Order: sequence, then C-alpha cells, then structure tokens
Amino acid sequence: MIQIDKLGIDENYTMTDAIMSVRKALILHEEGETRIPVRTSLNIESKQGTCLFMPGMIESMKLIGVKIVSVYPDNAKLGLENVPSEMILLDGETGYVKAMINGTRLTEMRTGAVSAIASDLICPKDVKKAAIIGTGGQAPCQIEGLLTVRNIDTVNIAARSYEKTIAFAKEMNNRFGKRFGTEFFACKTVEEAVKEVDVVTTVTTSKTPVISREMLKYNVHINAVGSFRRDMQEIHEDIISDASFILVDNLEGVLKEAGDLLIPMERGIIEKKDFDSELGSFVSGRKKYCRLGGATVFETVGFGALDLVVANDILDKFESKV
Repeated sequence: MIQIDKLGIDENYTMTDAIMSVRKALILHEEGETRIPVRTSLNIESKQGTCLFMPGMIESMKLIGVKIVSVYPDNAKLGLENVPSEMILLDGETGYVKAMINGTRLTEMRTGAVSAIASDLICPKDVKKAAIIGTGGQAPCQIEGLLTVRNIDTVNIAARSYEKTIAFAKEMNNRFGKRFGTEFFACKTVEEAVKEVDVVTTVTTSKTPVISREMLKYNVHINAVGSFRRDMQEIHEDIISDASFILVDNLEGVLKEAGDLLIPMERGIIEKKDFDSELGSFVSGRKKYCRLGGATVFETVGFGALDLVVANDILDKFESKV
C-alpha cells in the first residue's frame, strides 16, 4: 500500500492539476458514471465536532474509495489540525486497499478547484477585487484556485481574530503575491473586507450569517464553502432571495446538508426549483450559462466523485515520479 502525505501531494500535484481533475469528475458525475451515496455525518456534540464518511465508486475507471473527515474546532488548542482527514483508495479488481492519501490536503485542493471552476463559469474575465472570509485550512486553496482562473489585483481578508488575519495576509503575500501579482490586505471587519469587491468566498463554520446583501455590490459573486451542516449558515437569506443565479456542486448533497440553502427553504424564502442547476451540467456543455446581472451564489458541500478522481490523479502523479 502506498501512503502519500501532504508533502507528497504538494511536490507532485498542482492547483491546475486539481482543476483538471475536478472538471473530469464533474463530467463523469453528470454523465451518470459515478455511484456516490450521500455522505454519512456523525455529530459529536461533546466536542462540537462532526465525522464525515464519503464512499464512492466510478466503475468505468475501476475506482473505489472512501474519505474520512473529522471536523473538531477545538483541536487547535491541542496543537492539532481542526480537520484531520484520510482518503483510502481501493483496487477496483480485488477490493484491496492500494493507497492512503492525506485527505486534508486533497480536500483543500479539490474544494479550491471546484470553486475556481464555478468562478470561471460565472465571473466576468475582468474582475479584479476579491475577499475571503475565514483564515482556516481551506482558505489558501480557495485563494489559489481563484487566482488560477482570474487575474485578481487585491484580496481582502477578514476573520474573527484580527491578529490572525494580519498573519494570514502576510503569509498569502509571501506565498502568492509575486507569483500572481496580487496584494493581500487584512481587514478589521467583514464589512470592510467585502465592500465593493467582485468575488467573495466564505470559508467559515459559522452558524449565523457572516455576510448580508447590504454589504455587497450589485454584481457580486459568492462562493459559499463552509456550510456543510443543516445548522450552519454563512450567507444571509436576503442574499439568497435576491440572487439572480444559484449554482450547486451536487444537488442531493446540498439538499441534505447546506444550511445556507436549507434554512431559507424552511422559511419559505426559496424553493428547490430556484437552485436546481449543478455545476457539472455546465462543465459538460449540456447547459449554457447566461449572465443576468445581480448577485450570484455557488454553494458547495463536496461529494465523493471529486475525491475519487483527484485521489487517483494524485496517485498517478506520485507513482510516475517515484
């Protein structure tokens, strides 16, 4: 069995690779080539945590696997990752485990890639200003994904701790500033960060909205990444009710888990028909996107097809260089 840690991924697999892998996975899912049960979620109330189990199979590629993700917000106090994860790949011919891949980095990269693909579909080519709300493990790949598909001049950053926001902005400037020609700015408030920006990415575990419609410009695009449980809500329902277009990565998963959309549904603000478009239908060419103006929202909860294809491509890259 091959084991690939974070360093093994970083040395062999790029965000551009991840975008290509995720596009492939979206098309396979759209064409009905995947068997992906909705993930099993176990809430660990005593730790305010969640354990997620995401199995799947792509028979045409002889791919079987399961990703295990734990979300433990207090792990940082112990010097541990808040979101530890492993991806297990099985040999489709024998059922034996053939690889275990660091699921944390895999998740960060495939989630950054799927948001990048949605932004590439929806955002005009000339967008220049972005904001990200949250500085956790997912944030760097969300930034890298967006900068890979759009020439962004400035990225504003806001989070609960201004001290951490300053440190994160410095880290992003060092990591991506010269490479992409982008400046990163720490903001004291969310309102300051999102004012007049073209693209907003929310990557928090908040149970109360961190952005509302009045904070945002008319033609803003929002990548809503953090709401993976029914009780989580990053974006206010007034954004959802006003949006000209709502796109999701996986309708079945969103209808089970995404509080950003389920809470407005429960309150009668929107209906399922208001967000029945999956990203894969546009990536595959079955649907064409027509820009209507106004706010647009991409809601992602992730699903197993993305993990399977990304994991397989990471393994291929790793084996080709060993």
